[in-house]
Amino acid sequence: MRAHSTPAHTVRATLDEEILAAIALSTTPPTAFAIAQRCPSAAETHQVSLRLQVLKRARRIIGLGGGRRARYRLAPGVRPQSASIARLGRREDPFGEESAPNTVQVRRDILAALEAAGHPLTQEEMVASVASARSRHELSQQIHVLLSQGYLETASGRPRLYWRTTRQLEIDLTEPAPDLLKPQIRRLERGWAVRLRPGRAATMASVAPGLSVARAGARVIGIVIEDAFLAGETS
Repeated sequence: MRAHSTPAHTVRATLDEEILAAIALSTTPPTAFAIAQRCPSAAETHQVSLRLQVLKRARRIIGLGGGRRARYRLAPGVRPQSASIARLGRREDPFGEESAPNTVQVRRDILAALEAAGHPLTQEEMVASVASARSRHELSQQIHVLLSQGYLETASGRPRLYWRTTRQLEIDLTEPAPDLLKPQIRRLERGWAVRLRPGRAATMASVAPGLSVARAGARVIGIVIEDAFLAGETS
């Protein structure tokens, strides 16, 4: 017997109701990211952002501000379905910006899981190993971040596999830092990270075996030095 998939318009309608319920349950106007964390039907934040624009045009919600930090509230007279309110109200994840995930730890755990496995893993196989990810959606988001930063690679196919592109476990240089009066040095598992100036690293490139440079545009903001490089054991 041929399986029947759920019609696309039904999926969109369900997500729309979840978005309205998520906004109603928030104590302050939430961002698209915060809404996506609460909606079980949302595969990614981008999907929620698209539906938010549709709901705005339909005058069911009101946008406050713009860009990624835009927030949303219900339009006057709009009431979400009681079933959606009840379903989202039972979800375990706390809702709100205050409960944002520790994204650095999630990415560390993803890299550690791949190193421990020693071979490519599917997203499903990573779920059990990455305890810091509170949901599959959260795990998927951080996998995408690592892909965009060049720490992971993947290939099309089913199931989709992911593998590491670097031996470095330290990813602190990909996070923004406050103004620095002097270089900051951190001990890593197999070396040292030296932050030279504030900024968010867009690329991490190896310039010699055991020596990598983090850049924000044309600026070098830090370096990672492996113990093997310092000991002269690289070739």
